[in-house]
Amino acid sequence: DLAGMTSDIVPENRRRVLAELLRSFAPDVVINANSRLLWDVCETYGLALTASFRMVACLLCNEQTLYGHTRGYPLTRFYRNFDVLSAVATDSHALAEELKSSYALPPEWQSRIHVLSGPVDGTISSVAAPKAGRRRRPQVFWAGRLDPQKRIDLLYQIAQACPEADFRVWGEPVMGALAGLPPAPGNIKRGGTYASFRDLPLTEADAWLYTAAWDGVPQMLLEVAMTGVPIVGTDVGG
Repeated sequence: DLAGMTSDIVPENRRRVLAELLRSFAPDVVINANSRLLWDVCETYGLALTASFRMVACLLCNEQTLYGHTRGYPLTRFYRNFDVLSAVATDSHALAEELKSSYALPPEWQSRIHVLSGPVDGTISSVAAPKAGRRRRPQVFWAGRLDPQKRIDLLYQIAQACPEADFRVWGEPVMGALAGLPPAPGNIKRGGTYASFRDLPLTEADAWLYTAAWDGVPQMLLEVAMTGVPIVGTDVGG
């Protein structure tokens, strides 16, 4: 953990340590997956490092503040460093097209942006739909972080608008406790956390609801799609 090992070093020297460490490895390619320090290194030593190896950046999605302002590496780092990157990889066709259009990239530069589809566990099999005609309440599943990004307020509104269905919710807050939310509607049933996607009782699901204020390509939705359970999701990001 280089960040921890160099936490007491002034920023400019931290960048130099990482730059020299990378060169000492004599790599062919260095891939940046969400390393802020490596982004900083690109701005200081980027052109010099391209003489030693190729650099590839992984970009997932921008984020939003509580006030709706966009932030994130695709917004703040792409245009500053694209000239020293051999390629940019993302799992989102939406983000790739946004980068190409927002920065008016010529065709020869567009070819350096690559969409690598997220991997899916091929052993996940489809599940049989709940049998029709039984006297049962529809079961709508929702799972994820109980954080503002996931629009828990919208989940509550949808549940209130569909009192005839049960909304079974799995997950817990990761970014801190949710504040300002009204009490959960009575038809929301909390299921706690789970260790594996396979642990969910998917044979009981009539539909899967996914709410978010912004997003990339959620791995969970790829897994749900493998089961054949119908998905309803917000049209944001990837």
